Amino acid sequence: MRFSEAKSHKVMSAATATTVAKVKGFVVDAPAAAVVALRVGKSDAGEYLHWPDVTGFGPDAVVVVDEDKLTEARGRAAQLLDKRYELVGKRVLDDHGDAVGEVEDVEFDPSTGRVLTLFTSGPEVAGDRMVGCGGWALVVRAAPPEPGEPPVAVPARPSP
Repeated sequence: MRFSEAKSHKVMSAATATTVAKVKGFVVDAPAAAVVALRVGKSDAGEYLHWPDVTGFGPDAVVVVDEDKLTEARGRAAQLLDKRYELVGKRVLDDHGDAVGEVEDVEFDPSTGRVLTLFTSGPEVAGDRMVGCGGWALVVRAAPPEPGEPPVAVPARPSP
């Protein structure tokens, strides 16, 4: 499922069979290639739904046991709330310093939260190639050479 498809999904309480929030965004741990929480709206309980508290993520709704699972961010999710960690719209550079493009959308596994693919203005990038994300860019491991292509030589740094 893509972020663009999942945004605005209703968050449903299994206990009350009611809508308790809507998905507004995603908190991603880039080095782990995983969605760690969902940013939600329209809830008095809290603004975040941590991924382990998601009991189902289908094409029509996200399901939680009950509304009390909507909380304030904690743990790793709390460390990643700053806008500089948001993937969509982020410049992408590889670890050789080459521009790859800009993230346009992200595909994730709705059963695990694993980031599968980054859709960029350039080539698609496998989610497990993410190294880190900050204010200026998302860094990914450089793509391996195509079969038959020689590997890219990275010059050694001179000693001081």
